[in-house]
Amino acid sequence: MRKFMFFFDYILPFPLFGIMLYLWYIRVGDLLFASYVLALPLLWGYIVPGIGTNVLKLWRFEGKWRVGNFYYHHGVMYAGPMALIMYITFGSGPVSMTRVVTVILCTAGMQGFLSGQHDVYAVKSGHLFIDNPPAREGKSPEEIVNYYNPKYFFLLGGMFGGSCVYAYQKIVIEQVHTGSWYCLLLVIGLGLMGVIPSVPFLVHMKIKR
Repeated sequence: MRKFMFFFDYILPFPLFGIMLYLWYIRVGDLLFASYVLALPLLWGYIVPGIGTNVLKLWRFEGKWRVGNFYYHHGVMYAGPMALIMYITFGSGPVSMTRVVTVILCTAGMQGFLSGQHDVYAVKSGHLFIDNPPAREGKSPEEIVNYYNPKYFFLLGGMFGGSCVYAYQKIVIEQVHTGSWYCLLLVIGLGLMGVIPSVPFLVHMKIKR
């Protein structure tokens, strides 16, 4: 299991990042949007886990390549897999309300399941330590992770999916290619992904020092 986690967390993220950038570009024919799909989880993967591990100290990672309690390449770890999930759930056709809802729900479901499984294996292998009531009571990795999942990762995936669909409408459909709009779209996406899943997560964790 430790070898599997080493491959998944240390080796796979780098080639997967490049592969997904290429696949998204081939799919939509727009490098700016392809970069957005990867830049959004890349930035989120540094900002939110960085705060959660090194500031709030709600959990920590063990192993090589760490800065404090999380990895130097933490954003890269999220970018490729989340872009892959988005690639599977994105669909095709005009941006209708039906498509928006479908993408949000499908992305949320896949993110909730896959990230939850990753965290269970990470806890079992000793790569991830979480400070929550089940962990302090010595319960199983499944109980520790299910204390906050699938709600947290479901919301995270949903916000990512919604952000990408909106960015697709602006960048690809409306051909808005200005740097200011690109930065604004990233800020909106980071705000949705950072705040909406984190509020119930922090409330539910109920950390008692």
